[in-house]
Amino acid sequence: MGPGAPYKYLSDNELHELGEELLKWMKENKKNKDVAHLSAFYSEYKDLCRSEWKAICQRKQFLPYYEKALEWMGQKVLTNDKMPPSYGNRFLQIYFKEIRETEREVAREKIQDELELKKADQQQVSDQFEEMHEKVMQKLDGLQASSVRHKKDSQRSKA
Repeated sequence: MGPGAPYKYLSDNELHELGEELLKWMKENKKNKDVAHLSAFYSEYKDLCRSEWKAICQRKQFLPYYEKALEWMGQKVLTNDKMPPSYGNRFLQIYFKEIRETEREVAREKIQDELELKKADQQQVSDQFEEMHEKVMQKLDGLQASSVRHKKDSQRSKA
């Protein structure tokens, strides 16, 4: 790939070469604790912008190299004692896609469980409201009947 070659015109062979170059760069920087993200490769070393990099990573000829680089970078993050734990957690989500997918799945399940609990609570409140409403209506019916009887009784006593 020559300097400034547009990413979308890379041939299969050029994508394989770029992948090999990525893996070589990863090996060379394995012990370099300052390199903690693949953006150092694509933005500084290859002078690519993020949109170009994303497009390259989606090409099937480059994908195996990219996934291997993610794995290596993830291992590097795990062994980097300089990285604050909060950063380490974020980086692990980037480099180990399974972690992110699992966390999202767990979050979805938790939300689903909460929704089901809320629905059950709402149903219980609805049932209680219905029961109270029924009791109030029965009381009103009883009061109306009592009022009608009282009215009739008072009219009979006047007559």
